[in-house]
Amino acid sequence: MKIENVEGLFSYKENPSLRFSNDRYLLVMKDEDTPDRAVHPLLYVDRKSAIVENIDGYDMDKIQVFINHHKPEQSFERFDNLYQILKVSYGTVIPTNYEDDTYKCKTFANNINPTSKDELIEVVEGDILESEGKIKVKNPFLISLISDVYAQQKHPIFVQSEQEIVGPFIVVGKDKDDFLVKKYLKKDYPFGIYEITEEAYVEFSYNSVFRKIHIVGLNKLDFVREIDFKDDEQILTDFVKHIKENLELLDKDRNNELLSLLNSVRNTPEAERYINENKRVYTLLEKATEKLIVDYKISEIFPQKVKIDEVVESLKREEDQLRSTLRNYDQQLTYLQEKIKETTEELSNLEKIKEEKLAQEQHALEEEVKQLTEKRNHLAANLQQELNQLTEKIALLHKEEDELNFTLSTLQQQNLLVQQDAQTELINLLKHKKYFDFFNGRDLSDYERKNEKVFADFSLTDAFDTYTTFRDNIQQILGKNGRDFETHFIDNLLIAIHQNTLTILAGLPGTGKTSLARLLTQILAPKERITEVSVSRGWSSPKDLIGFQNPLTNKFHSAPTGVYELLEQLNYEVQTDRFFAAPLAFIILDEANLSPIEHYWSNFYNLTDSVAQKGDYLSIPLGNNHTLHYANNLRFIATINYDYTTEPLSPRVIDRTNIIQLPELQQPIQFISKDEVETLRISFQKCIEFFHLLDFQTNDREILDFTDETNQLIFSQIKEAFKKLRLPISYRVELGIKRYCSMAHFIDDLDERTLLDYCIAQRLLPMLNIQGEHAKEPIEALLLLLTESQFQVSEKILEKIVEIGENNEILGGNYSYFLTLSYA
Repeated sequence: MKIENVEGLFSYKENPSLRFSNDRYLLVMKDEDTPDRAVHPLLYVDRKSAIVENIDGYDMDKIQVFINHHKPEQSFERFDNLYQILKVSYGTVIPTNYEDDTYKCKTFANNINPTSKDELIEVVEGDILESEGKIKVKNPFLISLISDVYAQQKHPIFVQSEQEIVGPFIVVGKDKDDFLVKKYLKKDYPFGIYEITEEAYVEFSYNSVFRKIHIVGLNKLDFVREIDFKDDEQILTDFVKHIKENLELLDKDRNNELLSLLNSVRNTPEAERYINENKRVYTLLEKATEKLIVDYKISEIFPQKVKIDEVVESLKREEDQLRSTLRNYDQQLTYLQEKIKETTEELSNLEKIKEEKLAQEQHALEEEVKQLTEKRNHLAANLQQELNQLTEKIALLHKEEDELNFTLSTLQQQNLLVQQDAQTELINLLKHKKYFDFFNGRDLSDYERKNEKVFADFSLTDAFDTYTTFRDNIQQILGKNGRDFETHFIDNLLIAIHQNTLTILAGLPGTGKTSLARLLTQILAPKERITEVSVSRGWSSPKDLIGFQNPLTNKFHSAPTGVYELLEQLNYEVQTDRFFAAPLAFIILDEANLSPIEHYWSNFYNLTDSVAQKGDYLSIPLGNNHTLHYANNLRFIATINYDYTTEPLSPRVIDRTNIIQLPELQQPIQFISKDEVETLRISFQKCIEFFHLLDFQTNDREILDFTDETNQLIFSQIKEAFKKLRLPISYRVELGIKRYCSMAHFIDDLDERTLLDYCIAQRLLPMLNIQGEHAKEPIEALLLLLTESQFQVSEKILEKIVEIGENNEILGGNYSYFLTLSYA
């Protein structure tokens, strides 16, 4: 089969997500013009699906090859033979983005590997010199390929003459321009003669050389018969062995008498007529004569004493055997002639039956096609009618929706006016209540009375001297409560929570975000220092989270969340200088994005970058000169979902937080009771030491950077990739990533590359929310960079973003991190 007749046109553009493997690969050869930096694709092979496709020459005429600096040992110089057929069996092929059309696509050198004997076998034209155990190759360009590649790798080859294909052979040496060969024994390809057919191999010409390759499992070789392959030396060896085992062959007189008998039998008219009718008998007699002549000559060369009686008796027995053989062949000939006649008649009848059956099946298929066509037309008409009805119904629903929205807007405005009037009346009543009480003689001292609140002392003695002991205890408690996380994921949780004011837990519904937040906070702090807030829809200001100052009574009215009371406790610890010995305080914001976080959490926005120092604490102004202070020992853990009931996170929120995606649970996790979990004793002072927090540090702040130059280079490439997406990485985010990764300097079993992987997944990928075909190419380039850098966490998230953006019928072309948090 000529290569131009291979069906299909493969292009990397039509398969952008395809990753090559040993089951799906491109067959390529070095480019004849630039063999040091490019390859020419020949065919695409899918072994699992048994598919071979031709190459789209417009998109993939040449593939530029780059050296992967992470794997410099796997360079393109590994393959020094211009005619060797290689394969792209790893990684991907991506566009080059050059204005020059010389190279439209590219790949890395480590993605290219040599083909094996289980994938293809070369069919070379040549002559077989069996007596010398050699083959002579007709095409001189293939001599170097056979010497340098096939002989070294013990790779089998077939030899084709004008009428047949013989083999397979394996090359064992070289004699001038000829090759020493021997039989290659393989179960799938017995040694012998094969028929030359259209399906035997694929023909092509490249680098000025005409080639034929048999693709294993896809091309088909029709086996004709087995043959032997022995050189002269082997034949002589077998002959000597045969003589040693059959010394009677050396009897000269016996062989002479038998030869005379055979000649007399052959010259009789009856035998001559029979021989003409049965060529097989003639062949046997010829072989017997030749053998006797050989034995006769041997007996002259090797004379021995033999007994005459034994020779005569032996000749008689052989004569009887020959006569019996002649009779048997005569009977077989008669039987075969009758059998041929019967078989001819049966074949004739079978052909008639087959033609009638095929005609019936053709008629039935034509009727079935006619019925299916009518059914398809009927279904198409019904579907079009239903589509028109649905279109009309949707238009009516849109109209009803507009009317309901207008009615709702009108009712909201009316309700707002009623609330404003009621509030005005309430304010007037409050203004007059004090005077009314005075005229009625009531005691007004209650208006000035203030309740003195009693605060607790949470000072403790730390139970841990090292971070690893602290971390291992947390891992053990989480495991007992159904959360068997890997060590590096627990490190990630603890570093993110302690180094950031706000940490967000995300994931599909049912992944246990709220239960994990409850479990972690109870491990890290006593329940009196934990406040869980269920965020409601419609929260618009800090008064919904903390409370508000009443201008009439000059009193602060706290919200029913408990946040104000917790802030008062932290303010008390600042006043009494007890915050170092106390644990951290935590606020859980459950379903945090039911309302915009930047509205009700605005008091804490500017504090995310603030650092507490002695005498200079973090402040929460609440109005009318009422301010609470705390020592940056408060952390927020929020849980979010993503659907039509929630609000999107603004870039300002994403810029200030780590968004940690939780994996799907393999088993249901029931509600975790706080009474079941041990609270570990760890103070704020110990947290500063373990997590290298910047609070209360008197020395100058350290200039942070990556210790591994490879990680620094990868981060620079990722910054450039986000810049191409028009999503520049802010200084705040970059500083946070480097401070997070610096934990690898202080903890032995932490790896900087793993921490950088988590940072990309939690600080950078949530920034992705772009639409349009222009985003596809830079996002795929970013995915390739993550894959080659072996960033498994961020690669998995970005692959899901790309999958939703490319394959979703509704969300196609929309590449958004938050679409991975729903079942859209």
